[in-house]
Amino acid sequence: AVLGLTYGQLTNYSTSDDLARATRVQVAHILELAPTLPQGDNSFVMLINEAFTLAEQRSRAGDPVLEDQAAVLGLALVLGDEKLAHVADRYVDPEKVALCDPIRARATLHQRADWSRHFWVSAGLQVLSGASRPLSVGVIKEMKDANAGGSGFSFADLAADAAGERFAEVVTSD
Repeated sequence: AVLGLTYGQLTNYSTSDDLARATRVQVAHILELAPTLPQGDNSFVMLINEAFTLAEQRSRAGDPVLEDQAAVLGLALVLGDEKLAHVADRYVDPEKVALCDPIRARATLHQRADWSRHFWVSAGLQVLSGASRPLSVGVIKEMKDANAGGSGFSFADLAADAAGERFAEVVTSD
């Protein structure tokens, strides 16, 4: 119960309308790329390049930080978890959610799809929070996994969480 309450407090985020619109553009762009994605780590890298190329193009007529935040959130929604949209008080089209599963399965980080998800969920939470709370969420999740019936506490998963958090912090700082 305490973990649930703490998790709820750590994930109380919302997004501006501008960020939500820019994120929808990024998600649509990422989903368009799905048929061309290679398998494995190359997919992870290709999607980062594509999202930030689009962010750079869009920032010429807008706010570069907002566009970088949208790139991270778009990648977080597609490669991490669509529940991030609910955390941010935003609606996700159920048809688009179904399109994300095959992309998540193909895009890996060091040949692990779960590390890609850890990375992007933490990166997305970093953008949504603007503070260093995502790693706290990762620790809580790992503590839950350490309980009976869980997958076990994983320092490697926490490393992926920390990397995602730091990535988002750096790419959206200015």
